[in-house]
Amino acid sequence: MRLSVGVAREFLALQDRLGFDKASKTLNWLLAQSKPPIDCLVDAAEQVVVVTGGRPTLVKGREQGSNSSTCCLTVSRAGVLLPVFLAGRGVDEMQRRNAKILGVGKTTSQQEIKKAYHKLALRLHPDKNPGDEALVGEAANNLQEYFRTMYKKVTEADIEEFEAKYRGSDYEKTDLKDLYTKYKGNMNRNNYLLYHIVKSETVLL
Repeated sequence: MRLSVGVAREFLALQDRLGFDKASKTLNWLLAQSKPPIDCLVDAAEQVVVVTGGRPTLVKGREQGSNSSTCCLTVSRAGVLLPVFLAGRGVDEMQRRNAKILGVGKTTSQQEIKKAYHKLALRLHPDKNPGDEALVGEAANNLQEYFRTMYKKVTEADIEEFEAKYRGSDYEKTDLKDLYTKYKGNMNRNNYLLYHIVKSETVLL
């Protein structure tokens, strides 16, 4: 890949800011990791605070009205994007924008959410951001709170999907028959079925 002198200088400056030692890492960040925060900024036209030498500088923003929101992405000395999550516009809007920062969506699996969370949490570790402990601490707390909410929603969605497929299925019938045989017809034995069989509106005989 050939770059003009001007572009090469900008590329090397970005690489230095991100703290990478190889051009391939910088290129990977541009191609694979920069899209969520860029999408968030373009879509929301929000403000970004760049932290340089401990001094926050507003580089893009607008006046905050009653229908607006605040979505800050800060950059630490090591060049780590730190999400200061959304406030305003209601919970749904907040979740949508925060999901962009984390790089997850409604169809993202639990495993993918955990992977994205741990990856970003690693970037927010104080050891990787010397001098920005307070900043990364706030971002890490926000990330953890959002992860709890997002992971809970995905879990509930998975449970609902399982219940919908399980009710009235051959698997449910088999489980009921096995338990009926095991407990010799005593279907109320310590409410066992309530814990092991998804409640069904269908009466199975």
